[in-house]
Parts: sequence; C-alpha cells; structure tokens
Amino acid sequence: MSHIHTDHSSVSRYESLPSGDFDEPTVLDKSMLNISAQPLEEICTSENRPRSWGWHIFSHIVSFLWTVPTITLLILNFKTHILGPVIWCPKGRCNSAIWEDTDDIGDNSTAITHALEHDKVDHNALGVLQLFAKALEVWFILIATALVYDLSMMIARKNGGLPIGFILTHIEFANIRHLFNPLHWTSSTPLPGALEPQKRNALRLFLFSLFTALLAILANLMGPATAVLMLPTAQWIDMSPSYSKSYVSINSPNGDIALEGCTASMLSVGNFSCAYDVHGKAVDEKALITLPMGGEGGFVAMYDRSALLNVQESGLIYQADLTSSTGNAIAFAPNREVIRFLAGDLRAMDDTRSNWLKKSMSLVMNREGPSFGFRGGCTLGNISVTNVGDEKQILCLNGWDYSTRQLNDLGLTKCYRLGKGFNTVNSASSFFVQNHNEETKISSTAVDLFFSDKATYFNSTSDFGSGIKSCLEKDDPADCDWDRIFSHPLPRVLGDIEVPWLSANLTIVSYSLPPDPNPPDDEKRDRDARILCHHVSYLSFPTYSFEPSHSVNLVQVGRMLGLDQSIEDDNTLIVDPDWILAAWSVDRNGTIGRDRPISLGLTDTLPRVEKDFDDLAGMQFLAFHWSSMVHVSSMITWNYTDPELTTNSCSSFQILSDNRCLKAWVSRRVWAFGISSRTSKLGVAAVIIGIICVLGRLLLGVLHPIMEHRPLELFIAALHHQPGDEFDRSDLKTRSTRQMAKIRYRIVDDKDSKPSFIPE
Repeated sequence: MSHIHTDHSSVSRYESLPSGDFDEPTVLDKSMLNISAQPLEEICTSENRPRSWGWHIFSHIVSFLWTVPTITLLILNFKTHILGPVIWCPKGRCNSAIWEDTDDIGDNSTAITHALEHDKVDHNALGVLQLFAKALEVWFILIATALVYDLSMMIARKNGGLPIGFILTHIEFANIRHLFNPLHWTSSTPLPGALEPQKRNALRLFLFSLFTALLAILANLMGPATAVLMLPTAQWIDMSPSYSKSYVSINSPNGDIALEGCTASMLSVGNFSCAYDVHGKAVDEKALITLPMGGEGGFVAMYDRSALLNVQESGLIYQADLTSSTGNAIAFAPNREVIRFLAGDLRAMDDTRSNWLKKSMSLVMNREGPSFGFRGGCTLGNISVTNVGDEKQILCLNGWDYSTRQLNDLGLTKCYRLGKGFNTVNSASSFFVQNHNEETKISSTAVDLFFSDKATYFNSTSDFGSGIKSCLEKDDPADCDWDRIFSHPLPRVLGDIEVPWLSANLTIVSYSLPPDPNPPDDEKRDRDARILCHHVSYLSFPTYSFEPSHSVNLVQVGRMLGLDQSIEDDNTLIVDPDWILAAWSVDRNGTIGRDRPISLGLTDTLPRVEKDFDDLAGMQFLAFHWSSMVHVSSMITWNYTDPELTTNSCSSFQILSDNRCLKAWVSRRVWAFGISSRTSKLGVAAVIIGIICVLGRLLLGVLHPIMEHRPLELFIAALHHQPGDEFDRSDLKTRSTRQMAKIRYRIVDDKDSKPSFIPE
C-alpha cells in the first residue's frame, strides 16, 4: 500500500480535511475521521452485524447443503452399496448377459452383444458422475473461500488487527502456489516495537496461516476425493457366509460311509469292487493314459496335468494342486465330498437366479473344505521282513532312492515297523493284479498295502544312534526295545546334506516285480525285488471356487485357493490303506482281472522299470502311481457336524469343540461403491474433514455473524484510506515488502456498512 495524494473531492466520506500544502502527504488521525472518532464500543455493536440476514442465511444453507451429497456418498461407500451388472440400471431391470441360455454349446454371441451395450452405458454413466464430482469440488472451494474470509474478517475486527499480507488470503489461498509464498508464513510475526496486543495476536495469526495452508491442500484434494467416492468400481463382493459344516476327523473306508454302488456291509468286510463304476473306471483311465501297451504315448501323456491330476465329480472338474514344503512337492487333491456340497449349493441357488446370478457381471461359488495332500517317493530294491513279536514286523528296503545323487551315495536302508502289536493304526491289506501275459510263469503281481506309524534309517556305517542295525543282526531280535529304536530322533543334516526324512504315519504300497520276458544279459532281479512307494498325508483347508456361468466357464472347471504353504512334517495324518483298495475297486485279498487296463499296463511296465526310474517304463510307472494316489486322496471322506453357526460364533465353536468350522459364500462381480482401496480411504478422510469445515463455518456464522464485503469494496476502502504514520516510521524506509506486509489494520464498518481501515 503506497502513499496517497488526494484533494477535498476525493474524500467525500469525511466531513472536513485540513487545509494546507498538499505537496506532502497529509497525516490523519482518528479524530479527523467521523467514523473513526466513534468509540470502539459503538463501532463493534449489533449495527455492524449483517443487515441482510437473508443473504447470510442463504449463504450458510448453500454451504450446509454440500454435506447432503457427500454424506450420501459416505453412506454408499461404507455400506458397499451394489449397483448391479451395469452402473445405470433404472428400476433394477438390468440383467447380466453371461447368464443368457443358448441352444448351441459355446454360442456366446448374445452375451457379447449385451456386454457391448453395457460397456457403452457404463462409459456414459462414468462421464456424468465425473462432472458431478467436479461440481462438488467447485462447490467446496466456494465454501472454503467463504470460511477463510469469515476467519480473516473476525481477526481483523479484534484487537491486534490483520496484517496487510492476509487481507486477500481468501482469494489467493486455493492456488497451491500460495503455500510457497513467503508472505503467507512471515506476515503473522509482529514488527519490532509492536504493541502488546499485536504480540499476543501473533499465535492467532500463525494458526490462521497454518489453517489456510491445510485448507488449500484439502481444497485441491477434494476433487479427486469426491471422484473416488462418486465413481463406482467393478469389484468382487462377498455375500454373507453360512457355516453349515464343521470338520471333525478323517473317515475309514470300512465304516458307515457313502460310496456310490456300495453298502456299509460290503465296505465293512473289505468288498470294494462295488465302487468300480465310479472309481475303478477312473483309475483304469489313468492306466490307459500312462501305461500304454508297448507304446510311447505314456511318455508324453504323463506331462498332461489335466489328464493326470483332474478330479471330476458332480459335473465339475477340479485339478490337484502342487505346492512345496521345505523343498518337497506336496500334491493336494480336490475332495470329492466338498465338490458334491458345492454342486448342491449351485442347485439351491437356482431358486434365486433372478436375484444374484442375473444381477452380477460374474459370480463365483465358494466353499471351504478339507483337501488331503501327500508327498513321498518310490524305490526299486530288495526287501526283508523280520518278525519281532506277535503282530510285530520290521520291513526294510535297502538302497532307498531319494532321486538325488548326494543322498543316494549315503546308501540308506529304510525300515518300517508294521503290525497292530506296535500300534492299532498299523493296518495292512493286499490284492493281486492278474498278469495279462498268460505265457509268463508268474500269474499275477502282488500289491501289498501297509500303514506304518514310524520308520527309521541306517546305512553300512551308522544307524544314527537308534541301535536298529545290531538288533536286526541278533538271533532273537524280539529282545530289543523297538519303541525306543523307532522313537530315536534322526539327524536333520548328514555332513552338509539336509535329509528330508519321512519317518511317521506312512502309507506304503509295495509292488512285486514279474519277470521280464526278455531281460538284459547283465540284469537278473532277486525274487525279493520290489518297487516300494511310500507317502505321508497332510490336511489343508483351501477354498473351493467355481464360476457357474457357461458363457465364461464352458467346461465347468473350478479352482482350489489358499492352500497352506507352511505344512510341517509333524502334522501328518493317519490314513487307512484300504482307501487304495476302494480307489482301485478291488476286494481285500482279491484280484484285478487281466481284462482291466490296470492289468494290461501295469504288468507290462513293471518288468521293464530300471533302478533309477529314468527309463521310459520307470517314468510311466511313476506317472500312473502318483496320479492314482491323487484319485485315492480325492475320495477320502470326513466326519462333520452341522452346527449352523454365524461368523461371530465360529471362533468360540472352534475353541470349545476343537473342530474347524467351514464357511460357504458367494462372490459377485458387480458395479459397487466401497472403501477397499487406499485411495478410497484417502477420499473418505478428505470428505469427512470437508464436512467438519462446513459445519465449522455454520457454527461460526451462528455465533459470530460477519458482514460480508465484496473484494471491490475492500479495494475501494483501501484507496480511500489516508495513511497515518504507519508508513512513515524511519525504521521502515529501508525495509522490504515482507516487512510492509506485517503492518496491521483493523477493519470496521461505518454507519453505511462500508468497510474502513484503522491502523493498529
């Protein structure tokens, strides 16, 4: 603000001016101004409050109305309000095209046409909503401008006044560059020699500058914030889950379980051939793929994961999942019982198809359930069996193969303890596979099944402190403490090799080897040679996920999600080996006829398997064995209860009953509001702070109504103001604009409600 030279005609607001030479600035004091000569008590009276109450009320009503759409947006986002398969869906009659029934399988032309129409509607709706978001931003900037003006005028009317640098803050603050203007941060400090009221007012002015800076940031964020909340997103929404099943324990195939085609009495005596139509045929199909008669096809087919790992049940297809634990692969098989439950969920949903299926862009059925996994290995070697008591046997296999040269160089022999004399869970079964080649001297291949609760190892130099080596060499090994021997811990590392011991709860499958009709001259197998495969079983609780739309999921394939990646070796399961009989559909001690593909392939392949399984026959055999074990693991049934729990009661139920409650729910892909993302949370915070500012202005307007002046009125008042000695102090003549901006004025209204500046 500069010195102003004027004449009598330019100060019509004043009654008189002193005469004299106007070559020098005229210094006015308060007594020379008719308005300023009034006592402050008369100036700051109710006469100076807004005389246009209509405008005052209207201004605050308009400000308050901004909270209506913003609070509505908050409610919609907090409640995750669902719009449907399209954004603009008047009267809720918009259906998703993915559920359109077609006469021709794979004909999705109708779905594509509807999808294009929906995409156009969504594009237009998003554009309109962006315009509304911009309108809310502009609306808030106007409110913030009014709030800054109200605060600055309130400060200007108090003792200590308002610095020149803050007079136009309400006009400049919304420009983010104003934050980097030094005058915004320095104008609040008083000049040297300032009076006590100005010093006391310094903190108030600093808080004002800080508040306007934060409000500027908020005003610039309000546009993106309202846009984030106003624009719905295509997202997956989980509907309320139900807890209709609770896992209790694994079943035995000999109990009262459900196998299609079988009765409980058949299963209780080990007659599992009744399950052939469902399970036996599936294993035969795997034999046809992996064990072709004299062909090369199996070598290629065993890499076809869909052929080896698929599990088909109730019209749905799931695939076993290979995960890793401590470097060893674990194959988790989809559980057929869970898949049947999931298929039942889909049938039950047919009644609500118009509400969910057709009101979603996509829909996924989800159900938690058990998945039984396994890992292990196979070795070709000679076995020995030592009787050590009533129903107590020690089965050992020399030259155990770990498929790595370093481990094989250790020359390990693995021993299992068998028989119910050791543990009642140690069961055994067997069956025979009839040899398809009638010219061979051996009519069938024996397959022995065992479950062993414990195993241990030794080699030619050490038994690792267990004492098993010396006990097996005794004339009467029954005198040894076999419980101690098999409970002795094994070292995790031998030399610098970490050994993946599998020494508890093992399922063992032992294949006898029929003689090769044309053996190599240098290879004659011992009559005790066996292929012995063992594995341990684990339990996980993945989510079985399935998308029922034929337009999206034509072949009805599901997925298992969330398998446990941190399986510990101690958490192994006790699995009855009779499950293998049930899968192969052969009676206990029964015989698989030579007309079945298992017989045709297995008895042709086994004689040609070499020690390291690196030959074609060996790889074909491994592919068949492990794919058949996927089938075995998939058909295991489990005990469950129907507690009908809620989300809140599930945790308490699991603690009290030690059971795992399993939930089922539906995930819908729809256009919806929500606050799942970080940007949406930032938007919520910005809008809430904006609402607080609006309510704060409303409260300020009720408690301290302020006469609002247009910027032009303030500019005219500044031109009319006759400077006193505030600019003539000797210590200001060499000071910068930054110092000039600290000069303070009070703003008062005269009888005509016009603003006037009074220096402090």
